[in-house]
Order: sequence, then C-alpha cells, then structure tokens
Amino acid sequence: MIALGKGKPWTMMWMVYFQARAYLHREYLPFTPQEEYDPLKGPSDGPALSATAPKDFWHNSVAAMIESANAISNLYQIMKRRGLSASAYPIPGLGLLIAASVHALYSIFSWDSMSNIITPEESRSYLKQDMDGFNDIGQRWCLAIHWMRQISLFYKLNLLTKQSWANNNGNDISSMNVKEIKDGIMNFVRQICLKDRQTRDVNLKPTFDFDGWVSAMQSSVNQEQGVELEGELEIAESDSLSTVYVEDLQVGLLNNVSGMFYLDGLAEMGLSGDVESMVEEWGQSGLE
Repeated sequence: MIALGKGKPWTMMWMVYFQARAYLHREYLPFTPQEEYDPLKGPSDGPALSATAPKDFWHNSVAAMIESANAISNLYQIMKRRGLSASAYPIPGLGLLIAASVHALYSIFSWDSMSNIITPEESRSYLKQDMDGFNDIGQRWCLAIHWMRQISLFYKLNLLTKQSWANNNGNDISSMNVKEIKDGIMNFVRQICLKDRQTRDVNLKPTFDFDGWVSAMQSSVNQEQGVELEGELEIAESDSLSTVYVEDLQVGLLNNVSGMFYLDGLAEMGLSGDVESMVEEWGQSGLE
C-alpha cells in the first residue's frame, strides 16, 4: 500500500483502529492500582461486575490492550521514518496519549502474571517511543505540550502510589488532584493558551530527553516526600523540557487557577504480529 502511494490513509486507518481497540480495553485498567491488584484477575475499581468472566477473558483483554498500545507506538515511528506525515495532523497524538498512559503504568509497576505479555523494561522502551512521538508532534502542534504534561502528571501520580506501598501508608496520593488528572488523561483536547506556545518555542528540543524526563519525575516525587536526591539540582538546571516539568510539578498542583498552562491537574485480540513486518509485507505486495 505504501508503494502504491496510499501509505498515509492506510497507516492512519490502522492508527485509528488500534486507538479504539486500546481505549476499549483500557477501561478495565485502574487509574492507580491497589497493592493487591493483579491485571489478569480483572478490574479493581469502578462498579462491581455482575457476571463472572469467561476463562482467559482478562488475559486476552490485557493482551489486546498492550498489543494495541505497542502497535500505536511502533506505527507512529514507522510513519515518521517513512515520511508519511506522522505529525501533519494531531490525530496520531490521540493514540499516543492512550498508548503512553498504558506504557507509563506498566513501566512503573511489575506483576509476575504479566511477564509473558510485557515487562517493565519493555514498557519503558515503548514509553520512550511515545514521548518521542509527542515531541515530534510538538514541533508543529502546541497541543502536544498538553499531552506531555498530562502523561507527566499521570506518571508522577503512579510513582507516588508505588512509593507509598514501600512506606506502608496505602495509596497516599493526597498531594495530587486525582480527579482532574484523570480528566486530562481521558479527555484529549483542551484550549491552548499563549503560555503553551511559549513553552514549546523555548523548551521543546529536536529530540526528547527521556532519561532526563524520568529523572525529573523521580526528583519531584522525592522532593515531595522530603527525600534529597544526589544530582537533583543538576537536573533542575538542565536546559530541557524536563525543567518545565520539575517546576510545574512542584508548584500549582493543588491550586484552583484554571488554565491549560498550570500543572494543577488539568489535567482488543484482533490483528497480531509486528507492525513493521505488516508494513513491509503490504509494501512488497504493492510492488508485485
């Protein structure tokens, strides 16, 4: 299809398909998991289910969600590498927001039952691709800054949750506005203000510093819990978008000022297989 000159609509079609599929199965994923949560045993929040799920239903559902999130991440990179107008429209960013929310959660938490589906290391690698995709879209669309901030808030929220387990104080995430963070993850589009454009123009780099971003998130959590991290000041002084995240995450999380630029919490078993191979196969068939 790519060889026939129809790569753009073809890849966009699959982007929308995997986005819908991931969104459908993500409904069962807790926003912040409880310590006893097991993804393969069904949801741990929301209304109680009246019926017992068929055998392997939750395994298949989680696998479909992960497969779709991974496909979105890979497909965006394929579109980017092959000049298929990946960032010409913000639509792929909607898929990346779903994928990044899944990958953020599974990169922080580890469940033995998930080892044959995805590991934290694999999820972290996909999350790095997702953030690179946001960075690419952000070169043209200010809305990507909003998405990156929402994922940053979501990532920090779950870091706090995991750290609270170690401190034996339950899910102590009282410092964050969970309701509005959830709104920012579930509702993709918000009005962009001048501050978002200024943030993009000043701080957005050609490539995304993923390791710096992760360090900034961990630094923010440690500071909030009164833990001093060696090299923390060095991170805060770095000339990257991570600096913006550190500053914004430390101030304004609970203020009631409305506006996009404040980080106050404004915040699937079908086709399987490798997406790159799928594209290669279709590309070759188009040449024959």
